[in-house]
Amino acid sequence: MAPDLKVGYYVKIVGAGIDDKLWEIKSEEPFRYITGDESKTIFTAVASGSESGWKNIEPLEPDETPKHLFYVTWGVATGGKYQFKLPTAVMRLGTDEEKNIGYVDNVLSPYYAPNPDFAFWLISDFYPAINFINTTPETVTPKIWFIGKKYDIEEITDPTLKQRILMERKYSIVTIGGVKTGG
Repeated sequence: MAPDLKVGYYVKIVGAGIDDKLWEIKSEEPFRYITGDESKTIFTAVASGSESGWKNIEPLEPDETPKHLFYVTWGVATGGKYQFKLPTAVMRLGTDEEKNIGYVDNVLSPYYAPNPDFAFWLISDFYPAINFINTTPETVTPKIWFIGKKYDIEEITDPTLKQRILMERKYSIVTIGGVKTGG
């Protein structure tokens, strides 16, 4: 479950190569992005028994300037299996031994009520990749609802303030990409 972040809260972002920095939440707003609504669609129709191939969901990459942090839940409407990578080369949702067996479907995370167990965090240079496996008897165009929050964040550069926040543990930890993975 995601930490309840509010304006004025502090976060430490782990897994994005900036583990030694602290950030303050400066503002927030909700967002919604649905694949298929973009000017150049990410997914095309997938025949029964076929796969879409891995599609990078680049419109979800947060801005670097101003620096943004995204909290993203996602749900789907169509039958079939949606495999997930984050970063785009690292399989998620499977086990350590069988990384490619994990998936989300319209029962595990329906579009009208995305399951927060499958939520993820993003910062600049990070976005997910998704492969759709059509297990239905019909041709399907995958459609994914990404619903979340977008935060303006600002690095804490004052060494005294940073030290105080760290000593008092007055920050939330946000992990980009999930648990560490082996080779």
